[in-house]
Formats: sequence, structure tokens, C-alpha cells
Amino acid sequence: MVPRYASLPFSEAIQFFREKTDLPTRAWTDIWQEQHDHAFVVAGAMKRELLTDLRGAVDSAISGGTTLQKRL
Repeated sequence: MVPRYASLPFSEAIQFFREKTDLPTRAWTDIWQEQHDHAFVVAGAMKRELLTDLRGAVDSAISGGTTLQKRL
């Protein structure tokens, strides 16, 4: 059985997020269904540097127990 993201204990959810692959995309429909489980995507983030910065902000927020609003 594959665990669902929201059903994992917090530390496991952070690790699950960190194991995702950065994937530049034009739209959320560029990948399909379970592919979203394995890729970190932000619609329209086509440059690796931008995706890396966004991922860092999300990782910092979830590992610190805060929100993106408090990080930006």
C-alpha cells in the first residue's frame, strides 16, 4: 500500500516531500495523476533556478512548521 501524503506522520511527510524530483512545467496538466506524487511542480516555473527557490521556501515552511506567507 502506498501511503498518502496527508496520512503520514510529520517527519515522514517532510521526507516524502524531499524525495520528490524537481520538474519544470508550463501547466499543472503537464503531468498526470500519480506523477504528482513523485514530482515537485509549480505551474509556469520553467527555470530550474526558480523551481529550486520555490522548493526551498516550501521545504523551509513545512520543516519549520510555518506557512509560506511567514517565509516570504
